[in-house]
Amino acid sequence: MLNLYHYINDLKNVNEKRVWSMLAEYVDDNNINDICTCSICLMDVAAITLNSIPAHYMCEENMVAAQEKISDTEIFEQLKKAMIVVEKTPHH
Repeated sequence: MLNLYHYINDLKNVNEKRVWSMLAEYVDDNNINDICTCSICLMDVAAITLNSIPAHYMCEENMVAAQEKISDTEIFEQLKKAMIVVEKTPHH
């Protein structure tokens, strides 16, 4: 029987790393008073952002060479919208 669980960790959404990186950079570079930066709120922002952009799955270990299907500007716009949603309706 084929063990598909063996491959789970090899399949990655390239945009997930990009979203987390942009979120971390934004939080670090800006004086954010409007939004909570607890783990729940940050995960909500990342989840909302990822749900609003197309997934880009790769099954290669080295995803640095992956062609970007969505620009950083587009991701950042969705990230800002997600922050507004979480600011208005936090889950805690």
